[in-house]
Amino acid sequence: MALTERSRSALYQGLTDLIEDEVAVGELLSYFPARDVEEPATKEFVAAQIAGVHREFAELRGETATMGSELRGEMATMGSELRGEMATMSSELRGEMATMSSELRGEMSTLGSDLRGEMSTMGADLRGEMAAMEGRIIASSSAQLRTMIQWTVGLLISLIGLVVAMGFLQGP
Repeated sequence: MALTERSRSALYQGLTDLIEDEVAVGELLSYFPARDVEEPATKEFVAAQIAGVHREFAELRGETATMGSELRGEMATMGSELRGEMATMSSELRGEMATMSSELRGEMSTLGSDLRGEMSTMGADLRGEMAAMEGRIIASSSAQLRTMIQWTVGLLISLIGLVVAMGFLQGP
């Protein structure tokens, strides 16, 4: 049975006089329903609901068994039909595959010969280009190395001159 607002208020007032923590009193009263729709379920109610669920499950089991039998029959029929169709298609496919295999072997042989010729030509061209590039890289590297050495020698001479000049400026 739910508490009326008047009863809930009276209990709250009385309990807050005994217990100083209003939050604890509020939590305690939250376990008592404030409206009729919040009443806790009784054992009888729960038992009735469970009995209804059991009835529905029994009906579902019966329907499932019937549907399973029908489905097994249909699947057996379809399986036989499918095996026949697959055997026919398998024969046709083997014939087509044999024809295509012969054609493919001929085409692959021709393409292989063409590819070998092109690869030989490209290999020769590539070797020539690599030799020319190697020559250009060596020439460019030599010129850059010569310039770097000249700059390094010039810098060293300048530093030596600077050290000698500083020695003269500082005196003996």
